[in-house]
Amino acid sequence: DIFWLQKVMEKSEERKWLRDNRFKAFSKLSKELLSFRLHEGVLGYDNPFELCAITAESMLLIEDNKIKNKIDKFIVSLDEILHEKEASDEILEPKYNKIVIESRAIV
Repeated sequence: DIFWLQKVMEKSEERKWLRDNRFKAFSKLSKELLSFRLHEGVLGYDNPFELCAITAESMLLIEDNKIKNKIDKFIVSLDEILHEKEASDEILEPKYNKIVIESRAIV
């Protein structure tokens, strides 16, 4: 009985750990996806790998490959927009509208 109870407790702790870590990681990821990193200031954005690092923790906890692919595609699209300093509003607006839809679909 003790061994059975111990396994049940371990499984419960594992589920709790996973739930807590998913919540933390997804909260941080949601902030990044919905704000388009504007809370960081676009002018200060010069490292394309920074957002990848932020999303890495969430990506490890996601089991659905479709969601992982959507997040990856979003990161690439956002990076392209943030680095198009010379582009006109006519070029950027459709791209911006697209990532708005993508970010809301992910979150």
